[in-house]
Parts: sequence; C-alpha cells; structure tokens
Amino acid sequence: MKQVNMEIPGGSFALLNKPNQKGEQCVYIRYCINRKYVKRSVDIWIKPDDWDTKTQTVKPSHPNATRINNRLNNLKVTIDAKLLVHDGPITSDVLKMYMDGNDRPEVKEAEQQKQALPTIIEYALEVNDHLYNKSHFGYSTWYNKKKCIEAFEFFILNIEKAEVPRLDELKLDLFDRYINYRKNILKNGSAEAMNKTLVPLYAAIRYAVDNGLIEQKNVAPIVNNYIPVKSRKYTSDTEEERVRYLTPEQMRRLWEYSRDISRESTRKIMDMFFFAYYACGMRISDIITLEWKHIDFQKCQIVKRQVKTKQEAGVPTPLSPKAMEILYRWKGYNRNSRFVFNLLDEDFDLNDERALMMSRNTKDKTFNKSLLAVSRNAKMPFNVTMHTARHSFAVHAINNGISLYLLSKLMGHATIITTEKIYARFLEEKVSDEVQFIMEMDLSKTPRYPAKSKENEAATAVSPTIPVSKSYRSGYPLRT
Repeated sequence: MKQVNMEIPGGSFALLNKPNQKGEQCVYIRYCINRKYVKRSVDIWIKPDDWDTKTQTVKPSHPNATRINNRLNNLKVTIDAKLLVHDGPITSDVLKMYMDGNDRPEVKEAEQQKQALPTIIEYALEVNDHLYNKSHFGYSTWYNKKKCIEAFEFFILNIEKAEVPRLDELKLDLFDRYINYRKNILKNGSAEAMNKTLVPLYAAIRYAVDNGLIEQKNVAPIVNNYIPVKSRKYTSDTEEERVRYLTPEQMRRLWEYSRDISRESTRKIMDMFFFAYYACGMRISDIITLEWKHIDFQKCQIVKRQVKTKQEAGVPTPLSPKAMEILYRWKGYNRNSRFVFNLLDEDFDLNDERALMMSRNTKDKTFNKSLLAVSRNAKMPFNVTMHTARHSFAVHAINNGISLYLLSKLMGHATIITTEKIYARFLEEKVSDEVQFIMEMDLSKTPRYPAKSKENEAATAVSPTIPVSKSYRSGYPLRT
C-alpha cells in the first residue's frame, strides 16, 4: 500500500509580470519548495484593482469573479490532490509535472483526454479573445459577443441548473431549450436578435472542429440551428447595413438651417456632423478621438489611426475648405489642448477600450437625439443620424466618379469588397446611367465643328475627327 505524503508544499496565487496594454496582469499559481517558487501561468489576466491580494481571489465587483474564482480553486484542488497521494519525495520536477496538467502514469489515457477538453463557455471566450487580438473585429463587437456567451452560461447554471458541458458533451436539445428560453421567457421577439446571440457559440464550435478537438459529424446539426427568418437568409456574423443618405441639395439646406440654430450645444453637434461629411465620411469614434496632433493644417489633411480598424487609412484624409473652416472655428474655442471636439478629457486613456466604447455609445445617443429634432425642423426626408454623414459622402463620391479603390481607402474599409457590398446599389445605378448615355449617342447627326480651311475640308470629309466626350457624372473621358 502506498504511503501518503502529508508534507505537501503550500500553493498560492499571485499577479506577476508587467501589465499588458489594457493594464492587466497575469495570474500565476505557485508552490514554494526549498525556499524557491515553482510557478505557472493560468492564462487569466486581471487588473490589479480587481485582485484581492489577501484572499488571492478576484474581487466580487469584477463581472466574471465567480467563474474565475471557481476555475482557480478547482485548479489548486486538483494539484493538491495529486500531491497528497504522490508516492515518493516531492521535487521541483514533480511539481512542474502536476502543475502542467500531467497525471500519474497509471491514470487512463481516456480520462486525461476527457479532462483536457474545455467547456463550451471557456472555449467560446478564448476564441472570442483570440479573434479580437487578431483584429478580426473591434472592441464593441468583442464585448457584445462576450455578453452573448455569458448569457448562455447564465442559462445553463441558473435556469437549467446544470454543469456547463465540455465541447464533446454538446447536444442539440440544449440549444433548442436555450432558444425557447429566450423566446418565451425573455420575450426576444426578433428571430434575428436571437440568432445573433448564437453566433459566438457556433463560431467557437466550428473553430473546435477546425482544430481537431471535436468531430464535425457530432456538431453539424448544432452549428446550423438558427431560427428561420422570412425576409432573407440569416448570415452568421455580418449584415449589410441599410444606406440612408442626403442628396447634395438636402445637405446644402441642412447646412443653411444649421447656421441659424440658436442653441450652442446643437450648433456644435451640427459642426461635428458636417465635419464627418467633409472629412471623407469620418466615423463618430474617430470624431471623438480626433486630436490636434493628427491634423496637418498646411497640407489640409488628417493622418490618424482609426478606432475600428486599429490602423491608419490607406491614404491621408484630405480636408475640404468647409472642414478646415470648422477646424479653425474649434481651434478658436480653445476648449481642449488635446482632443479637437472636446468630447474626452485631456488625460483620457485611449487604451481603455471599454471606457472608450461606453463614452462613444453615450455621445452617439446624445448626438442622434439632437439630430432627430434638427432633421424634423429642417424637413429632411428621414431622421438624420451621425452615420448619415458617412453614407452621404460615400454616395456623392461614387456619383462624382471617385474610384472605388480610393473611396475604400478614404473610408477605412478593410477591403474594397466591403465598399462594394455596402454601396452595390449605387454602383449599379452609376453604371446604368453611363451605359444609357452611350446608348443615346446619335452618330448619325452631323457634329458641330469649328470652321475649317478649304485645304482641310476634303480630308475632314474622308476621315472626320470625333471629339472627346465626357461620360455622364463620372468625369472620366469616354472615347468612341
């Protein structure tokens, strides 16, 4: 019979290493042996303010405190149990073996594999973090997906009152019950809204299949288990947005109306709206974070890293005279030495993406509320929003012959395909107009030419010169 080694090292948790860009430090588990620590990362990152050094746990104020603390406790209990029954002296190598998840030789291989697979919640959160770190989407998308994953976890733990299943334990009926719960209990009436909550879960399952963790045949019915929608087939991750824009004449009328607005806060919101239009359809997140250092007043252009893509636009953003007029007006206000439109405090940390997202959402709602009143009073055809300025610029640019490649760069789209997808209808209309122009050309009519000398009349009659014509709207020459 094996002897039980009762003198096992004491284990603890600590935040070690330097903080990352978000100000988070990695949690380590460590055991002291011979006055030296054997430590290993648990791959959990926490801000120091959310960590209780005395109890070695995440503070209750953290949104994921319960889940993280349970994970840490289970890890320590598992290692302590292995150390407790270990036969022989406990050395640094033994500690490393158990801390790395390796078990005693006599443990069955099937049991090791069973313990190795993560739960659907753990893996979905990991995949979501991985895709965000690879810049597949921005912070707000990452945050929304994270909330969807946590909502599914809440359903399993509190409604189903069950343990979260591992990847190899997933069953279709669990997701069916979740859909019914959201529909009948939470009253999520929109099929598209409910489908959207399933996207990060199904994406994680597909990712697990691609990485060989589970077999495709076992989860195929799950990842296609979306709620049918009447109008169109549901797409898993991206939806083409509805393009609403103002015509050039409507933009002029709105500009003239805005000059007579007496309320200062509304006038300033209109300044930002028109700056977004005249600065090549700038997003509201980039309006909020625009700094004076981004602007080259001599060259009349902006060079700035965009919030959504985390990259600079493919070309510097040119500024029209109207945009420069707005900038000089705000420079004269002298309200903020760092941010142009005084929407963030001068010491605001742009690396705090959560705070930036919350600020952006709050200001967007405030702006759109004011724009709603303005658009009604100015008798606009629909309720104008900040994003209307971006769409209006894009449509006007297309109609004035700007190449799709340049437009894509100016608007900060990831690829030209994104630009084509959003504005496909307007591209088709432009092509249709130009084709119609060609179809209406009447070569049978005698073109008017300047008076010619008699010496050239004979040559002209044999080989008349066809003048260069400009295509409708585009501004590009069309040679016949």
